[in-house]
Amino acid sequence: MNTHLLSIFLLLPFFSTAQNNWDAFPQNQKTWWKSGDTLQLYYNDSTEVLPNFERRYFGMHYIAGPYGECFLDLVANDQAFQDRIPETFFQHYIVENAQWKNEDNQLLFQADAQPGDFWSITVSNNATYDAIKITCDVQDTMSILGVTTATRHFTIHPLLVGQPVNNTLSGFEIIQTEAFGLTKFIPFHALASGKIGPMYEILGVEQNGNVFGIPMTEDFFLGHYSPGDVYKWHDYTENYFDDTKVERWILDTLTAVNLNINYIELISDREELKIIRKTINGITTSDSASIHSVYARYVNRQYMQTILNATPNWYSPEVPFVNTTWDLSGVLDTMNNLTLMGSNSYYFSPDVCMLGQITDQFDLYSLHSFCGYSGHSFPALLAGDMKYYWVAKTTKGLLVM
Repeated sequence: MNTHLLSIFLLLPFFSTAQNNWDAFPQNQKTWWKSGDTLQLYYNDSTEVLPNFERRYFGMHYIAGPYGECFLDLVANDQAFQDRIPETFFQHYIVENAQWKNEDNQLLFQADAQPGDFWSITVSNNATYDAIKITCDVQDTMSILGVTTATRHFTIHPLLVGQPVNNTLSGFEIIQTEAFGLTKFIPFHALASGKIGPMYEILGVEQNGNVFGIPMTEDFFLGHYSPGDVYKWHDYTENYFDDTKVERWILDTLTAVNLNINYIELISDREELKIIRKTINGITTSDSASIHSVYARYVNRQYMQTILNATPNWYSPEVPFVNTTWDLSGVLDTMNNLTLMGSNSYYFSPDVCMLGQITDQFDLYSLHSFCGYSGHSFPALLAGDMKYYWVAKTTKGLLVM
């Protein structure tokens, strides 16, 4: 057979006639993803319904919504703001008869594909391959986020002039489930533009009021406190004016946990090693002390809820503090323990559509999915820095660092 004709044949899509109701990204299913070591929120939160097809949007509410009419102004005039916007926000899909396409009418994903079906995506801006062939290999059942669901497995095959090419994408598995839609994928617009990633793997879902996997709830982060838990902390404060550094190593044994509407009260038996270093005329002296005390910590639930309500790796102006905007991030370790951090070092002025940074004045708070409240950092009266973070937690014989 002529190799040119063979190349064309390999690029032509083939689909069986079986139909089903599977989706790629179920509408309004809030979904959190692991991308590298970061937590990302990405889901179809807005849909434009037209006579013959739909436009599915991602982030119209959770990215753009809080800024209202200021969003486009900020995108146009604030480079830092624009750089933070997930690339996937700018890419929507045309959905027609289970076919997910771009505005150029190129098929990107076939949501009702059956084993044996395949299609190809034309690739631009890459000299090493010019197409991506996606095949539906098998359908089986899997347990994902604690739910047993029918599952389809797809494989990516990079091609150059119709011939297979080996690169990082070769053999990458896309997973689609009946329960949650896609659970592992690379954004298809990125594939079409010749990019290798980012790669997304599902970690949590909020669907019709039910939560599966990692939930962004207060209980998930702050509901693990138990008497007998032992926390190790490291506290470092530096005063720039008199060149004094104070370092504390702290061991807290939790003895009581009390909750009210505003705070979580944590009572601990505390052992503390305090080290003070002071430099005068180039000579540094140090002193230390061991201190035993009963310590009460109050975790401000209002601050913590602000972090939980916001979109990971994005700004949140919807906070209970006037003109304060939180800069949020979510980071995962190798065990998928999640750290959420929020810093209110920004302010948002909707009257002039400006997002600004507060110089030398911010609070950074951190939540950890195993530790709970895990630390904070802030300038001390413009004279220095204070950093206070957990080092380890031991509970029921389990040590996490």
